[in-house]
Amino acid sequence: MNAITRKALRLYQARLIADVCRSEGHVLVEQPTGSGKRMQIVALVAMQLDRRFTHAVIAAPQQQIEHAFVHPDYRLVVFPVCQGVAVPDIEIPETLILGARNSRQLNSASRLSPYLRHRGSQDYALACTHAALNRLTPEKLPDDLSGQALILDEAHHASADGLSEIVSLWRECGGQLYFFTATPYRGDGRPVALDGMRLYRRSRI
Repeated sequence: MNAITRKALRLYQARLIADVCRSEGHVLVEQPTGSGKRMQIVALVAMQLDRRFTHAVIAAPQQQIEHAFVHPDYRLVVFPVCQGVAVPDIEIPETLILGARNSRQLNSASRLSPYLRHRGSQDYALACTHAALNRLTPEKLPDDLSGQALILDEAHHASADGLSEIVSLWRECGGQLYFFTATPYRGDGRPVALDGMRLYRRSRI
């Protein structure tokens, strides 16, 4: 397996993924820029889709970041070797995360609604931009989002007007929230963490 298709987690990344997988309720992950948050998100989806959650929407602030989730340059995520612990490699199929904007008939926001309303487990996640998520309205969402995960990259934007309404609605409908950010504070003073959200803070050490 060559280097471009295989990436190894650092120990702090593996510990963080394990912590998030064990955590109940909503989660905020705070890590510095360049510490591998996006690879951790991809690994989390690969491990928990159709297990802990039935659907997953990954929202990124920009199209190029959305593209990075849909087209990662690796197909295996490898856990570090730890004495007495054997963890299998995590396979990242090409169809694990699809871009909501890929449909020729539907725009991103219109594709999100039928995905979320689909009964039963989905075998893929959808990636979109924060702007596409903002175009969702209450009538486009199912009344019950139990078992459905919303993963926000650069989640310090979650308190912004528009996006905060979707986040609140997602939580009110029973959906699971995963926030990932390098910026725990906002210049306007609005909080990044929601009430009751479990915080995991990691450095690159």
